[in-house]
Amino acid sequence: MKSKALFPGIILITINSICGLSQIRYTPKPSMITDLEQTTLSLDGPWTFVPNPPDDFSKTDHSFWPETLDITIPCQLTAVYPQYTGAKNLASAAYQRSFLVPDSWKEKSIKLRFGSVEGLAEVWINGKRAGEHDGGYIPFELDITALVHVAESNVITLKVSRSDLSRTSTRDFLGMTQSAYLMALPQVHLSRLHVNTTFDKNFVNANLALDLDVINEGRHTVRNTELTMRLTGPDGNIVPISPDHHRIARILSNKKETIALDLPVESPKHWESEHPYLYELELTLHHSGAEKITVRQKIGFRQVEVRGRELYINNTPVKLHGTNYHTRFPLKGHAITREEVGNDLQAFREANINYVRPFPSTEALPALCDEMGLFMSMETPVTFIDVDFFKAHKGLGEDEAYTKALKKLTLEKIEVFRNHPSVIIWTVGNESDFTLEAFTTAGEATQLADDSRPVMAEAHLDKFGIGLPYTDIDNVHYPNLRDRSVPADRPMIYGEWSHIFLNNAKEHHADPGIRDYWYRYMEKHMDYTYTTDGVVGGCIFSGNDGIKYRAPDKGKQYLAFGIRDSWRRAKPEYWHTKKAYSPVRVNHGRIRTEPGKPVQLEVFNRYNFSNLKELKVLWQYARQQGEISADIPAQRKGILSVPVVMDADQRSTSLKLKFVHPSGYLVDEYSIPLKNENATARPEPTTTDQSKPLVITETDSTLQISGDHFEYRINTSTGLIGDIRIKGQHVLKSGPHLVATRYYADKATLCSEWNLKNISTQRLSDSLQVRVSGAYKEARGIFTYTFHADGRFGIHYDFEWLLDSERPPRPATGDVRETGIAFKADPGLTQLEWIKDSYWTVYPDQHIGRPEGSASMGTTVESDRFSPLITDWKNDDSVYGTRDFRSTKTNIRYMALSNSNHEGLALISGGHQHSRSYYDHNETSLTWVISDFYGGGYENFVQNFGVAYDQRVLEKGSKLRDTVEIRPTASRSEMDKIKRAIKNRNPDVGRP
Repeated sequence: MKSKALFPGIILITINSICGLSQIRYTPKPSMITDLEQTTLSLDGPWTFVPNPPDDFSKTDHSFWPETLDITIPCQLTAVYPQYTGAKNLASAAYQRSFLVPDSWKEKSIKLRFGSVEGLAEVWINGKRAGEHDGGYIPFELDITALVHVAESNVITLKVSRSDLSRTSTRDFLGMTQSAYLMALPQVHLSRLHVNTTFDKNFVNANLALDLDVINEGRHTVRNTELTMRLTGPDGNIVPISPDHHRIARILSNKKETIALDLPVESPKHWESEHPYLYELELTLHHSGAEKITVRQKIGFRQVEVRGRELYINNTPVKLHGTNYHTRFPLKGHAITREEVGNDLQAFREANINYVRPFPSTEALPALCDEMGLFMSMETPVTFIDVDFFKAHKGLGEDEAYTKALKKLTLEKIEVFRNHPSVIIWTVGNESDFTLEAFTTAGEATQLADDSRPVMAEAHLDKFGIGLPYTDIDNVHYPNLRDRSVPADRPMIYGEWSHIFLNNAKEHHADPGIRDYWYRYMEKHMDYTYTTDGVVGGCIFSGNDGIKYRAPDKGKQYLAFGIRDSWRRAKPEYWHTKKAYSPVRVNHGRIRTEPGKPVQLEVFNRYNFSNLKELKVLWQYARQQGEISADIPAQRKGILSVPVVMDADQRSTSLKLKFVHPSGYLVDEYSIPLKNENATARPEPTTTDQSKPLVITETDSTLQISGDHFEYRINTSTGLIGDIRIKGQHVLKSGPHLVATRYYADKATLCSEWNLKNISTQRLSDSLQVRVSGAYKEARGIFTYTFHADGRFGIHYDFEWLLDSERPPRPATGDVRETGIAFKADPGLTQLEWIKDSYWTVYPDQHIGRPEGSASMGTTVESDRFSPLITDWKNDDSVYGTRDFRSTKTNIRYMALSNSNHEGLALISGGHQHSRSYYDHNETSLTWVISDFYGGGYENFVQNFGVAYDQRVLEKGSKLRDTVEIRPTASRSEMDKIKRAIKNRNPDVGRP
């Protein structure tokens, strides 16, 4: 992918002619023009809009139009005006406004630039046709010099119609989602500027190749035009270049002069994602005496190559930690501002994402990636061409007109974005049959137009993304991690992977805990990347949630496929992304502690380019703290030495580590237990059991067990616990119920048709044991209850599954996501608190997977996700309760449900059980599930593509067996006492 250096002028002119670049105009925007203070004129703001304009729409006087609407540009029509969403009778739309051209623009060339028009755009100025453009999201330019009246009012009319090219973007908004403006230029100006950088074999010195056109749009020949060049480094100092000027003897009227120059640059700083050093190239044209025009272009010295099965940036093989990015914002859609894009990119960067796949891009996005340090691909915005799952786009891949239009749009994309160092890959489209003529033509034209970057096709099936002759990198959406197979001779990038759970909305709406469970899939993908040759990386689907604007009768659709929601609040997956993508991986299994010596930790530096010593490492151990660094080269393992002095009496205290980026944000954080094997063990607290003996009362229908502050009642006709009271307060309605919840279900699936076979009691020295046998339609077995004088009661269940497993397409009906028991509790138990083991050692306070916390049930009123939300994501409400309250908490040590007086029930576990509680709005009760198995939710874009996931298949004869220990709680102090006892027994509780 190196540029051709021999005879650059001849070769570039030939390539431009062959691939059609000479017909595409994207004038470099001037930063200064002599004697011209105002060089641009914005056309943003109010426009008159009319749907399905009449035949005389191009008239300058729009009073002849039918009903009109005032609309503010930029605007996504369907987001702001839902009456036009999905309206099949909206075949076209027209926009019109007036503008005044400044008197200072006399004798200037005037260009009209649109940032994005979604559809076939036809433009009239003062009733005269100016030109057209087909295809959205790519900026385009028209020359309107001959059509405007200087120092007078002018009228611009835009008609946007549906076309094959626009509808295959799958957006089809018929609107203007980015800014439009006019640009004034001297008649002699730069009309094209291509920059490319390559390094010598040692990647020390570089060549800056310039390919540019100077055009004369005046009526007379221009002589003795001089082009001067200046290069400024990231430090603001001038960098010597030679030549630094070029003289053009003459340029004929309406002709252009093509210039190709190679400028050697000694030892430039490399541009890459971790060190985005940008140089500024200043080009100034001197002509017609004193007239000058200056263009400034940001330059990054960056070289992209494919070598065998690896992708190299600046002679370094890289791994891409990526995300998909839909550039849209709530209530505005794709009319997103530069500031909003910048905020998104900063959030991605802080999540340790180094690669972005936007669909579509905005003009500002690659410039921001250049500045902030993010690799990106640039994709032609078309999708679903000639694939079975999308019939509407069938037949276009071999259509001659579509092939021609797609090639032109592809080349326009290259012309607009080629000077950005952040753009490391050209992509020909999304999830289509890339073997067809439309894409082979576009791909070959891409290779001819710019051979400094590899080409890729974002494919949904192997046959469409692997081994294509016009691509350099293979691509598949959703890797098959089961057989870990990748192509033998080329790099592989997974343009979509580790899909955020979306397609089972019913399930993840009821149990947000599956979003916490998602870390397992992200970790599997990263393990696959770092242990499988040829895998460069992939992109999470996706960076932010979205809102799909549909026809008014269908309403809006919320698309919850992001690691942040549409309002940019971090979801649980955001932290999991930050941790899984972290460049700093501390090996918990390789910790060395010796008396009198620093603690030694093995660390894997997964940065592509950065030595770990560039990060600030803050450490804290008990009252000790400090700042250190680690000299570990990029992509290497090494030792981090922490000067901890361990307390002789301290059995276990966590060493806290924070890795801070030079720009100030947190890269990663760890809390690592350090055990002092020589410390004296703490004695277990001794207490004398002063509980009163159990009082057992039997009637014809109930068995009542009573003690201090508690009362249990067993229904003798069912053998189930029918009532539990704490200090007289009702806390439990019924249970236990055997649970085997299928995938796709929202509520827990309780086994049905329970029939009691036998119930018996046995008095032990310090407890009462009740044995209940019976059968459900699905399983048969025994519940054994053990009641203690202090209120503790245990439930052991031992059941055998009675049904044959069915094995239809995944997930099978025999697959279950949770098994265990459930209770129907009083809805007054609105307070939840827990201690649990968690996968990561550190979590944000607002994360539903945090190892210790509390949550409230909430109002059980659905939050409106289509309106701005200002609460924490975890506190959003639904008919099941808040997200924090209703989400499954895995690997429980302690879980308590209580009322406002702290009267309730506490689960005491060894870390293998899981718990979720939710308000059952149909039964107006609280369901409390305690599961021995939890497999998260089901997302077909993860599990159906060969990702190994935790599953349990119930077949005839399968055993469901576990023991649950529950304690009543009557006060805050009692709950705290239980928690202290748990932590005393295991100082590392809550840690992995």
